[in-house]
Amino acid sequence: MTLLLAQLWPAALAALLLGLAVGWWFGWPGDRAAHAAAVLIAAGALVLAAVAAGEVVPGEPGLWVETAALLLVPYAIGCLAGAVLRRRGPAPDAPTPTDRAG
Repeated sequence: MTLLLAQLWPAALAALLLGLAVGWWFGWPGDRAAHAAAVLIAAGALVLAAVAAGEVVPGEPGLWVETAALLLVPYAIGCLAGAVLRRRGPAPDAPTPTDRAG
């Protein structure tokens, strides 16, 4: 897996940046269905990681599984970071210093 990461670091960086953009664009899940979908995706990611770590799938398809598991991690981290950054930003109706002067 280390050799794979050494070869795919540009793709991992792209996955992180894409995750940041997606997380910032969509923000934190707001309703129950979105939370359920996030939990299902996280469970699928854990299954994918277990399959990759256990080397269950041999050959080239196994390489695809390991690559997907490897690139899912920076994407998920980017999504979380983007959602947190969006949540920490100022509220849309927050007064700015120029609004108070006058």
